[in-house]
Amino acid sequence: MKFYIPAALLLVFCATGASAQFYARCADYQRVTIEQILPGAGVLAIQSAARVGDTPEYRRWFGAFSHEHAERVRGNLKRLHKALSGEQLRFYCGHQDEPACKEGAYAYVYQTETYAMTFCPSFFSLPSMVGGSPTDEAYEYGTMEGTVIHEMSHFDVIAGTDDTCYGRTACIDLAQRTPQDAIENADSYQYFAEDVGFAIVASAPAEGVVKN
Repeated sequence: MKFYIPAALLLVFCATGASAQFYARCADYQRVTIEQILPGAGVLAIQSAARVGDTPEYRRWFGAFSHEHAERVRGNLKRLHKALSGEQLRFYCGHQDEPACKEGAYAYVYQTETYAMTFCPSFFSLPSMVGGSPTDEAYEYGTMEGTVIHEMSHFDVIAGTDDTCYGRTACIDLAQRTPQDAIENADSYQYFAEDVGFAIVASAPAEGVVKN
């Protein structure tokens, strides 16, 4: 069975409604962390879908703009938001000695095991998007909320993405070389969503930002 290992936005938002989630092998602090970031990940997905267009952010992560590619990206992000907002998700917390959690992996899913996601110990040391900037070195491999976007995009029922590149530098290069591969790459969705989220936070009035 094929599995994927990946390389977050508590924005101006109202908490989205979601079905009760299932947790297994998670310590209390891990469960609390996951519960805190899920609403932000859902808002991140829908706000990103709304900002798909011929923009610098789009071209940075998905390459030369085309309406066909843009519609695919927008549709994938909308499906991702719908799943985060209304489907029952199954979350597992892995251990560092598990093969899939070694070598710096943050989380993984099996492409056909819909809505089941395992978080590795290193996931919980990732930064949140709150107060951050994509130019900070700490964000080279993303955020907690962004990692959820990355992993959810792998599911066949959402986007069926691959892991053609990891990290901001490599994925910017992929987008410029082969846009077709970029729109099928999980990190490209993660970094596009994060950049959109950072931009929204930067332009929002201070009193309008909700931080959990």
